[in-house]
Amino acid sequence: MRSTRHGRRWSTESLFPNYVFANFVLESGLEKNSYTPAVKMVLRFGGRVPEIPDTVIEDLRRSLSGLDSRVLTDAPMEAEEVEIAHGVFAGMKASVTRVLPGKQRAQILLEVMGRPVSAELSLDLVLFNRKDAAQFALTPAESIFAGGPAASDFDLASP
Repeated sequence: MRSTRHGRRWSTESLFPNYVFANFVLESGLEKNSYTPAVKMVLRFGGRVPEIPDTVIEDLRRSLSGLDSRVLTDAPMEAEEVEIAHGVFAGMKASVTRVLPGKQRAQILLEVMGRPVSAELSLDLVLFNRKDAAQFALTPAESIFAGGPAASDFDLASP
């Protein structure tokens, strides 16, 4: 479920949008894969094509095997800033003080005429930073490439 300006909507997301993992011999398959239809480019870091160890791929498969049937609900976190999407206070910023998942509501604190006011709103009425599927499914890895940079050093959501 995602919060949008039109209320909460079902959505299906790719864990790694716009990425395809391919298993091939680098020396002989790089050119063929680079010119495959619909492939824009082969990912490189500083001119080097990263090799992802088989153990990392297997760990991903194992940890995500049950995820395909799981419904991930996107909800704001406590102390997160949200924007009110509809009603008299539309466009105003507020801080989440408590999330009430059973009721699909959030308790917020907003400033009205210079004073803090507490209110309870439906999650359909608030906009907040979306979390992508990778944030739900993956835990930070120290390094995804042998001797390479940490996973947190890259934006895995866009090529």
